[in-house]
Amino acid sequence: MSKSVLCALELGDPALDRKVLTEAARLAEGLAGIAGAQFRHPVQGNELFVDLPRATAKALMAAGARFYTWPEGGYRFVTSWMTPDEDIEQFLSVLKQAGA
Repeated sequence: MSKSVLCALELGDPALDRKVLTEAARLAEGLAGIAGAQFRHPVQGNELFVDLPRATAKALMAAGARFYTWPEGGYRFVTSWMTPDEDIEQFLSVLKQAGA
């Protein structure tokens, strides 16, 4: 998985903004399907704050996913216009396996 999943939302280009928001929505849908996952805030942009079972987070990290452990608890995921679609697919595949 590329490191670009950590980049922040780029404003100004509607096509790129749409891509970032679409990716965030895809991640949110995948995360919402995991038992024990709970969003800390509504998903309104390219940053997702979610509580996950520790085993799920460890499986994602072991597969190469890069995300932040948030100080208040849970995890922070960030999408970017630079994130290849293949990385999103790989993340969702690992997430589904880890959360099964």
